Amino acid sequence: MAITAMHAGRGRLDASQDDLGCGWAWPAIHRVRPRVPLACPECGHGVHPKVSSGGLRFFAHDAGAPNCALAQESMEHHLLKLELAQAVRAGGWFAELEVRAPDGAWRADVMASSPDGRRRMAWEAQLSPITPDEIGERTARFAADGVRVCWVGIHSRPWLGTVPSVLAAAPGSEGAPWKVVGGLARFDVPNWLPANAALRDFVAWVLAGRVVGHRFARPQRLDGRTLWPAAWTAPRYTEDAAEWERLQRQLDGRRVQAVERQLRPGTGWRGTAEPSRRLLRDPHRVVVRSWRLSVPSDDRRRMREAAAEWVRVHHGTQPYFGHEDFDPRWAGGIPLCAGHADGPVVALLRPKPALLDWERLDGVVVLAATEPDRAKLAATAPRGARVIGLPAPR
Repeated sequence: MAITAMHAGRGRLDASQDDLGCGWAWPAIHRVRPRVPLACPECGHGVHPKVSSGGLRFFAHDAGAPNCALAQESMEHHLLKLELAQAVRAGGWFAELEVRAPDGAWRADVMASSPDGRRRMAWEAQLSPITPDEIGERTARFAADGVRVCWVGIHSRPWLGTVPSVLAAAPGSEGAPWKVVGGLARFDVPNWLPANAALRDFVAWVLAGRVVGHRFARPQRLDGRTLWPAAWTAPRYTEDAAEWERLQRQLDGRRVQAVERQLRPGTGWRGTAEPSRRLLRDPHRVVVRSWRLSVPSDDRRRMREAAAEWVRVHHGTQPYFGHEDFDPRWAGGIPLCAGHADGPVVALLRPKPALLDWERLDGVVVLAATEPDRAKLAATAPRGARVIGLPAPR
């Protein structure tokens, strides 16, 4: 089904508009004899106007139509395109449906044009499966013609966040709005959190520049399933996040300087010279040491006891704590080996979230010391990763 059709005299007809976008009323073409000759803007095959049982107007292909992309679109795709077009118009921009590039490089489900005609943005209802590479290539074709784009999906897909995109949910009941349920974020120190909104509000915000695209330093889980490498957010949140990162780097730098002042040549850490020289050569060790010592000694002891008990219960062996393992893949956490120092690493105790790279953990269970730590780690954990909160110290 298509929302638009071509007429030899009137040009493009748009079923989403009361006057069909050309000053012609729907009754002038619907169920009239002789039939008004109309053609599909995509394949050129004949189409005829129809109204669904729910009152939606569209153009159906005549019998014998070729393999046309518009003819294969589902009712759900049709409804989402209509919602996007209405959202664009409600935001004060002009909306045209099913617009092709002059050279055929792209076709926009909804093309939004600013009132002054200087800016264009395509809104794509992407319901069928597509690979991240394919959607990246299609985005690049829009960009080559100076057209921004936002892809709107309704299922969790691997491409979400790899291109400007959001995850939407259809109305659950009659009269309810379409909603954005993934890909919109807000920053609340120290975490990026999901932010939901009505789809029409989101479209208006994007067109007005009130939300912009932002790439995260680390992918974020914004819909409960997908890790988003980038998302939409308000400019003030990007500024807040940048300021927080700056302050964290400044704080880590101050910790390094503080430890360096304590580690004078010949004294070392706990009276040995070699750790002092090693720490001074590697600021990462200083940051890790500071992170590990940020927990009071009694709490550290109880935390180790709880971690050891977890390994004994789940692996039937006493763990070996790699206290002096400063490998960056452990992100400041303490690796727990099964049985002995050369045993496999079965868990990682209290890694620093800002240093963590999940891909390097390769299935290692992460043990969080507190519930806030567990929630912070779980917010960025990929699907399948295990983050377990240890019992609170008593």
